[in-house]
Amino acid sequence: MSELIQSTILERTDFVVKDVFDFVSKLRGIKISNDEIMLTLDIENLYPPIPIEEVTRIIVEKLSVHSKISSKTLERFLKFCTTEYCFKFRDRFFKQVKGVSMGTPIAPVISEVFLFEIDRVIAGYPSVKCYFRYVDDCFVIVKTS
Repeated sequence: MSELIQSTILERTDFVVKDVFDFVSKLRGIKISNDEIMLTLDIENLYPPIPIEEVTRIIVEKLSVHSKISSKTLERFLKFCTTEYCFKFRDRFFKQVKGVSMGTPIAPVISEVFLFEIDRVIAGYPSVKCYFRYVDDCFVIVKTS
């Protein structure tokens, strides 16, 4: 499922960087004027705040066009994969009750879909000169005026 989502939904964009070399390459030629500042941001606790319902809707909407699996089946499968995962810590079992379950193999892909939607919004602001993201680390140049 992760591979299907990655290959179908997550197209490459200018604001997602694959490594430090890609980041440096994208920064070349960018000049910062006096009315601009650079910001670095780190998203803390990435998985718990991800709205499962919203991400499921986005994935089902985009994937149902490219898949022979029904929308209802995709929705049930995604909810199961993201919410019914238990983990063991110090000989006790836990179930995450909010957001995407940490440790589930589909979690990184789900978070990427969610962040991809946020990327589009941030990069679209008129005051944003450039915006780049690597996993949960963001770099932004914005106008201050």
